[in-house]
Amino acid sequence: MSDQVANGGEGAGRGWSVPDTPGVRPPRPPKLRPSGPAGPPLGSPRPAMPPAWDPYGRGANWDPRGRPPPWAPPGPAVSPGRVAYRPPHRTQRPRYREPLPVLPGHVVLGFVVGLLWMALIGAQAISFRGYGWATLVGGLIAGAVAGALVRFGDRGVAVGVAGASGLGIAVAAVMVIVRWSSSGWPLW
Repeated sequence: MSDQVANGGEGAGRGWSVPDTPGVRPPRPPKLRPSGPAGPPLGSPRPAMPPAWDPYGRGANWDPRGRPPPWAPPGPAVSPGRVAYRPPHRTQRPRYREPLPVLPGHVVLGFVVGLLWMALIGAQAISFRGYGWATLVGGLIAGAVAGALVRFGDRGVAVGVAGASGLGIAVAAVMVIVRWSSSGWPLW
């Protein structure tokens, strides 16, 4: 029975053969998709790469007249004077860019807004003690806003606001130290 199947007898037309039978090729796998412009049909043998592969296509089968090597993917026909196969394009090293860059204009805008905030807070104070405490509270509020801008908004504006609030608190601290050195602690 197995001799009949292996030699083309009963069951040979159905794509089945006895495994490991000498001289009998195993059946080809069925095509999963029709062949088209994407390449040869599935199941067809792929030519082997040349032994000494060169990225410019000058392997063992390189033809200086411009014919593609047999392992090159099928492509459109080209004029006789041109090389039919080009190696894949090598890109440069990847460039990693900041998703939200800190722009100089945004830093200046944040600094101007922060200075305006600190000036308005300081202008509402009636006494020196009030100015010190108002500047400290206004600087802490500006710092919290800068932290929120870093997390949810524009980091350039956050840098400007933080710089302006730091400058405002530093000016108030210098004034308090100068007053303290002449007359005593002014904030109590």
